[in-house]
Amino acid sequence: MKLRIKILFVLIPVILLGFVTVFLPHSGSKRAVENYKRELRAKGEKLTYQELIPATPPQTPNAARVFLNANGIFVYGSNTVSPMPFIAPGLAEVVSQQESLAAEGRTNIWPRLTAEVKANRNSLLSLREILQVPALYYNLDYSQGPNLLLPHLAQLKRAEQLASGSTIVALHERDFTDAWTNLMSSVELVKIYQTEPIEISHLVKIAMARIAMSTTWEALQYKQWNDAQLSELQARWQNMDMFGPVEHAFAMERAIRIDTLNLARKSYAAQMTIFSTGAPRPQPDTLGAMATAVIERYPKYWAWKWTGSYGEELYHMRVLQAVLENCRAVKTTGVFIPALREYDNTITNLNKEVARISKHFLLTPGGDDGIYRKCLIKSADAETGRRLLVTAIALKRYHLLNGTYPSKLQNLIPEFLEKVPIDLMDGEPLRYQVKPNGEFLLYSVGEDGEDNGGDATPTEPASTVNKNWLKGRDAVWPQPATPEEIEAYRTNSPSKSTRAIKK
Repeated sequence: MKLRIKILFVLIPVILLGFVTVFLPHSGSKRAVENYKRELRAKGEKLTYQELIPATPPQTPNAARVFLNANGIFVYGSNTVSPMPFIAPGLAEVVSQQESLAAEGRTNIWPRLTAEVKANRNSLLSLREILQVPALYYNLDYSQGPNLLLPHLAQLKRAEQLASGSTIVALHERDFTDAWTNLMSSVELVKIYQTEPIEISHLVKIAMARIAMSTTWEALQYKQWNDAQLSELQARWQNMDMFGPVEHAFAMERAIRIDTLNLARKSYAAQMTIFSTGAPRPQPDTLGAMATAVIERYPKYWAWKWTGSYGEELYHMRVLQAVLENCRAVKTTGVFIPALREYDNTITNLNKEVARISKHFLLTPGGDDGIYRKCLIKSADAETGRRLLVTAIALKRYHLLNGTYPSKLQNLIPEFLEKVPIDLMDGEPLRYQVKPNGEFLLYSVGEDGEDNGGDATPTEPASTVNKNWLKGRDAVWPQPATPEEIEAYRTNSPSKSTRAIKK
């Protein structure tokens, strides 16, 4: 047998094996992606960022230009203070009422904080002018996909910190006129910022809302407000939805993910740019390193491009479809916990399916869906906090008129609330009772969906500063700590955190 024929006998099986192991799976994986996209489109799903770009609100200026005209404001932040710090389950300290406030357990920072607020007075006035627009929106270039820059998010959070810090300083100085104006700025900034349909934008708004909620809690501990003011404050918080917008953000996340994978398939260099950690890649300086680089550059990238990338795309589309269905179920039923459990079941089953092919994934299966789940929970927590806050304001208005709290929430209707407030977590009315000392207990059943009788014991480790009051066994609206409770906390829980100095 001639040598040429022998070589052909060897090469033909190798070529056929390569075709079977690479091209056939590629064809099947790509077809599965195309079929799934057709299925989603038949349901009315939007899969490109062009379809999901939000419409420009009529007669609303681009906030990027509005903030630019404010001459680079909002440099405040080096001496920030956290309102409503927790000292025990269900109890928080009214920071603005403390005579001294310490940084790192040593120096009273009230003078520095006050000086910083005064130095940013023009920024605060600029913010008040900006907030006269009906909505804050940013006309972004969504065609940038994964490379879209969002520098305005840091500016918005600094603006919220400025409004909050200015409110706390004014409350501390008993300048209630300025405190009220600053508080309105803090709440209004959250209210009118129309988040981009991007997950990080939504998370920044939630962070801003938490600051504004804590600042509002501090203000509610004072008796200087009349019913008209409290009614206005309640209305601003009432006209928000902290959960609903996340659906649009996840739809855009899916469109960007699809676009990202398409770009990564175009070349090895594009893939390395998109999925790089940012660290410089060392140049191969040995024969073994060069061989590894060649393997990474050719067979491994080709295997991902032709096979793994389509399995990856299908996986992430299915994860995000489950996320969207969670959002829609909450919107339809008004209840979060059952929708979350259904989502968890879907993801558990999906992750079992992809275990066989996950070695080809650049994005770890089970990683992104964990991030999405956290975003869903943060959104539900924020909406739960907002509902508790609105109810607490209504209770304060009732107390202002009657001198006592109502025996049940139904007594707030219709003068102070349109309807009984519902707990997003389980769909039942928020839990409420008047305590023997005349104060009230108001809470949501929290993330486990179980009523633990208003037990605010934390369910997860938390730092001693700015503990998340929504992360207890139940999410309990905090009561102000007494001087004795504050003293006990300072004695038993020494910390380097910012807190009131022990007298």
